Amino acid sequence: MNSTLTWLCGFAAGASAMYFLDPARGRARRARLRDTASSWAGQAETFAEKKARHLGNRAMGLMHETRKAVGAGAT
Repeated sequence: MNSTLTWLCGFAAGASAMYFLDPARGRARRARLRDTASSWAGQAETFAEKKARHLGNRAMGLMHETRKAVGAGAT
């Protein structure tokens, strides 16, 4: 089992090296991979910013509701 897994990992590494280091199309493939990774990173950043803003707003609302319930007044 271990030697089969090692062989498959080596095969996959060689195939991906051939794919990305191909003299004819490798540059375009690497550029597409870079652009896709950059896009995913930007989407993840936007998602995190929206979630952080949402949680901050919920916390602020909870704080106001708690102050209202204990009679401290809204500030």
